[in-house]
Amino acid sequence: MQAKGPAEAGVERSEAGRGAANHARAASAPPETDARPGRSLVWHLALFASALVVPAFLFIAILMAQVASGERARYERTATTRAVETAAAIDAELAGLAAAARAFATDPALAGGELDAFAARARAVLRQDEADVVVTDSDGRRLVDTRAAAQADGATPDPAFAWERLSPGGSPVSDLIEPQAGEPLVAVSARASIGEGVPLLVSIAIPARRVLPPIGDTDFTHLVYDRRGLAVSSSRDHERVVGARAEPGLGALTAAGAGHFTKTDARGDPMLAGHARTVLSDWTVLATIPQASARAQGTRMLLALSALGLGLFAIASGMAIVFGRRAADAIGRLETMARAVGSGRRPEPLVSRVREANAVGDTLVAAADALALRAAELGASERRLRVVLDNLFAVVAVMEVDGTLVEVNRTPLRAMGLARGALIGCRAWEVPPFSEAPASAALVMQAVERAREGVSSRFDLDIARPDGRRMVLDVQVAGLRDERGAVHRIVASGVDVTARERATGDLRESEERLRLAVAAGRLGSWEVDLASGRCIVSPRTAEIFGVAPETLGLHADWLQFVLPEDRDEIASAFEAAIVGAAPYRVVYRLVRPSGEIRFVASRALVQRDERGRARRFIGVHLDVTDERRAEEELRRAVDLLRIIGETTPDPIWVRDGQGRFVFANPALGRLVGADAEALVGDIGRGPAAAEAGLAAFGADMAVIGEGVPRVVEEDVVPPGEHRRTFLVSKTPMRDARGRVTGLVCVASDITDRKRAEERQALMVRELHHRVKNSLATVQAIANATARTATDVAAFREAFNARIISLARTHTLLTENAWGVIRLRDLLETELSPYAHDVEGAPRVRIDGPDLALPSDVALSLGMAIHELTTNAAKYGALSTPTGSLTVAWAIDSRAGRRLLRFDWTERGGPPVGGPPTRQGFGTRLLRHMLGGQLEGEIDMRFEREGVSFALAIPLVEPAPPSERAA
Repeated sequence: MQAKGPAEAGVERSEAGRGAANHARAASAPPETDARPGRSLVWHLALFASALVVPAFLFIAILMAQVASGERARYERTATTRAVETAAAIDAELAGLAAAARAFATDPALAGGELDAFAARARAVLRQDEADVVVTDSDGRRLVDTRAAAQADGATPDPAFAWERLSPGGSPVSDLIEPQAGEPLVAVSARASIGEGVPLLVSIAIPARRVLPPIGDTDFTHLVYDRRGLAVSSSRDHERVVGARAEPGLGALTAAGAGHFTKTDARGDPMLAGHARTVLSDWTVLATIPQASARAQGTRMLLALSALGLGLFAIASGMAIVFGRRAADAIGRLETMARAVGSGRRPEPLVSRVREANAVGDTLVAAADALALRAAELGASERRLRVVLDNLFAVVAVMEVDGTLVEVNRTPLRAMGLARGALIGCRAWEVPPFSEAPASAALVMQAVERAREGVSSRFDLDIARPDGRRMVLDVQVAGLRDERGAVHRIVASGVDVTARERATGDLRESEERLRLAVAAGRLGSWEVDLASGRCIVSPRTAEIFGVAPETLGLHADWLQFVLPEDRDEIASAFEAAIVGAAPYRVVYRLVRPSGEIRFVASRALVQRDERGRARRFIGVHLDVTDERRAEEELRRAVDLLRIIGETTPDPIWVRDGQGRFVFANPALGRLVGADAEALVGDIGRGPAAAEAGLAAFGADMAVIGEGVPRVVEEDVVPPGEHRRTFLVSKTPMRDARGRVTGLVCVASDITDRKRAEERQALMVRELHHRVKNSLATVQAIANATARTATDVAAFREAFNARIISLARTHTLLTENAWGVIRLRDLLETELSPYAHDVEGAPRVRIDGPDLALPSDVALSLGMAIHELTTNAAKYGALSTPTGSLTVAWAIDSRAGRRLLRFDWTERGGPPVGGPPTRQGFGTRLLRHMLGGQLEGEIDMRFEREGVSFALAIPLVEPAPPSERAA
């Protein structure tokens, strides 16, 4: 350790002396016991006794509160039960009256028009009951009224007895009827007729006061309200209550069925009400009782409990006072000992009847001994503190009130290259490095002046090190006060915060970058303090709202600009973010002062305290009005496309940039075997997920990838149908920057056109081929005829007959090209020239059921038969006089569908050496038309005995002739 100079040692001794003097003054000062708050020991003992009694009292109070609550629940159940029972009694009474009304409605005297006899009989029947019979026609005229003489025809009707009042909505029970004369009534009605089917309404009217059954002596008041909310009857003050309208909202309270609720009566007293509804009339029955009556017993129990608790409290307090005085004497003696210890004297040990007090006295004696030892240790502690301060790198200096340095620690001085002895006795602003920086010296001088006035200062000083580097000190200057509160010394400290300032500068630069980024993104920032509701917004946020920033000083201020229907969504998002259930993300609409509506997207994070409680929201606003309007335009376009797509038979679909279906109309769903709505959001199902074909994922993504429109032909096999061909126009969708965002496809069915084109091409080729075959057939017929003809006349006759037969075959095919042709007619027409040999014996055998072929099957099969016939006539069994041909067919329905099985067998012709070395036009025609177009199965065998041809094709039942004609 560095040796201390004489001056330094003198300062330390003087400081130590001042510390000892202050300690002596503190020890000799009288204790200020009277100024300290507190209560006597007796008071605390009484409080302790109360703490023992109060829990028991609270337990009893809770128990009795439960009893009182149970009593209230009993009254609530009783009120509901009384209402239900009263409603049942009213239903029973009304049911009896309804039965009586139906009996009167079937009375023969009424049906026969004998109204006086009917009225007399009704009075006799109802003599014992307080009831009357009223018969009214559809105009409301009373034909019979046992209360008075029947009205004559044409009398003025009483609106109270109109059918819609006696039987509202067809109900057998009326609501309250207030006739022009007499007391209010209730009627139960039944339909009747008089004479030649004139409709009447027979009603039994009873006074409204008779609706309620006898209630008996009870605290409950029973009320009945009709469907219009008018009081029908009351068990108390009936004449005053009847006809009065129920309180608003009664229907909503009683709509759910039997139950109870609370309300206030006309005087404002709270009432408990049980409610129920009648079944026959749908009236509301109330059983009410003042809540004061329901609570009376519970109140009496609580008063008894309160008296018991107060008594227990008084007993416990009295016992605490009696027994507390014994300890009070010992405590007083302990107080005297404590004063002695506080004044630095060693007290005498305490001897009393309280063991704990004796222990505390012994502790005070030990404390006095310990304080003496502590005083000795305090001097050593102060010296150690001196060592610690000298080794602190932070600057710590003590000055007189005029700024003269009296103490400063060494370590920071060594770092600055300064000697402690050179600074002591100088003014703080006159020593380096402040003396070399006038601005810094002025700050230190001002801080010393403020500290002398009792005001603390804190500021940063930028000073130069001896090596030229800059250093930032966080300086604090404050005054030290004596026991009188006057400033007698000034303490200054300085901490090197150069690194902190550098970090602060980096943070400031980062915040500036963030500000520029927010400004570039047109984002508005906002902050809401949840405790105060205060809101801080950026100028951009105020610009979005169309107001000045100070207008949005509170959270409630900017909520008033939000459309009312969007405020609940904002509140829900706030609550979810506060509890941590979901982040705060919401899009809402606001109305600027100009009346313009803007869409705003808002996001925020929740800042929480150390306990995890939400303190404030910090977030951003983004004006998304243009985007939302673009979305609305797109949605309207999609809706229009959906309407078009759902009504057109052509397939239409839209994919997004990832190939997912955005829209698919029902026509596409039927073709690919999937529900159109199920396709949306998916890349496709079935054929739509393949690489090729109609709406195939791979083919559509190729167009999206190239970004070039295409018109292509695509095939699809719908469920349960043949293959169909579509002409598809595929157009990429692009955003405002030209990027491909999806694909729109529209397809047209060109299956029939394609088949027609194929059929036309085939017919052209067939025409050329048939001309050649016709010439070959004519030549073969001529040669065969010439070999067997005996003269020219015989040749001419036979040749003409065969040529005519061939012409008939062509005529039959031409005339029935698009109709229904019998297979047998087709065969006989084609084979008739070869049906017999030269001797007239049959050489062609045709065997099969009667079968009508559709036009497309007949045309294809007719061409096939022609080719087989031509080949047989040129090279096969029909080319020799001894050859024979067998043609047979049958219908096979075993596999769940109808199949035509056709067999062509040649025998007796020239030996067959095997299949031909090349496939001619005729063979290709057979395989294309029968195997391709008709989806048939072909088996052609070239056996030595002759050619055999087998065919199996699916059949569809042809339409009846009447439908074809239509």
